Amino acid sequence: MLRVVLACALLAVATGARAQSEIRFAQAGELGAFDPAPASGPGRPHLWMSYSSVSDLVVAGVHIAAVSTRLASSPDRGGTWADSGVLLNAAQVEANPPPGFAGMPAVWQHEVSRIVYDRRALPAERWKLVWHRYLNVNDGDPATDDRRFAYSWIGLKAASSPPGLAAAPERKLFAGLGYYLAPGITSYNDGVGGPPEVRLDVLDPELGDCLVFTEPGLLATSKALYASLSCATAQPESRRIVLLKWPYPAGPWEYRGTLLRARDAVAIDPGFTSFTASELAGRGRRTYLIVSPTVQPSDWYGGCLVFALEDIDRALLRDADGDGRADVLLRLAGSPGTFSGACGWDRAARRSGIIYGEVFPAAVPVFRMFESDMVPPRR
Repeated sequence: MLRVVLACALLAVATGARAQSEIRFAQAGELGAFDPAPASGPGRPHLWMSYSSVSDLVVAGVHIAAVSTRLASSPDRGGTWADSGVLLNAAQVEANPPPGFAGMPAVWQHEVSRIVYDRRALPAERWKLVWHRYLNVNDGDPATDDRRFAYSWIGLKAASSPPGLAAAPERKLFAGLGYYLAPGITSYNDGVGGPPEVRLDVLDPELGDCLVFTEPGLLATSKALYASLSCATAQPESRRIVLLKWPYPAGPWEYRGTLLRARDAVAIDPGFTSFTASELAGRGRRTYLIVSPTVQPSDWYGGCLVFALEDIDRALLRDADGDGRADVLLRLAGSPGTFSGACGWDRAARRSGIIYGEVFPAAVPVFRMFESDMVPPRR
């Protein structure tokens, strides 16, 4: 997720990579754009992309980096991008914060979106958008994390077209244990759109310690809709990327397993602490999981890693040599001590390749997106 106090710029490196080009939108907030999520549907080479637009919002004299979701498109497989003029989710000032936060500046944030075309769905629901909605409350203490994740959930919208997602009603899809830790939290959350459709911490015992679910990935196949999520727990070493499945035609959502754990990150690189920012991509027998490893300090993003899904229904990543570690097919690595990642890719994006985010804390805009010109290798 977005962090404002970060390190200096990234230089993405990988074997055979060419110079990266920035994707910049005049319509994005003055603090920039992040969380690229490209997707294709009928009519390729046309692409759509949801992304986070970050603005400097002043609430009761306090500056808050407000995050909204906007929609962009490309007519030429990612060669050129333009903002579509459509605001999918707007950051909203909360006039009545939860008990204990009365009088404090509060904003509902809409981060880390993913958009997908689901051809098996009803025509009015074939384009889907998921994202993490949470409450930001500034209590005046610079040492406090203003992101109040107890007041959060994974939202879902569905429409017949990407622009139609702007007017689609929000469904409160998933929530974790943190949503239910205290009656006051639960009643406040339920007062905003009702209870969640799926309480994931009781869906399966293996999800029981997941306080918050965030960073959703989404993939539609001919058989099912799959969602990858970051499970945030009280113990950092227990954080992990989990996989859910909604079988066609009528569900319900099922827990399929854990894709990556914190210990897997350490095994790949001792400097890694865990994984986040998952993205599911590909089609048919070529499907991929793209994640950002977290590094110290403060769990900064350390670029992106690409894995192949050997068996998506078993939440099994490819391990060709059988050493117990999933094979890293591609790595976009930043310079030491920098923040980059939150990658997005669609197989139709042949001219842009994987798109990643990068943070420039001493410049404006702070948050930026770049084309890597790299794609997951055929396997």
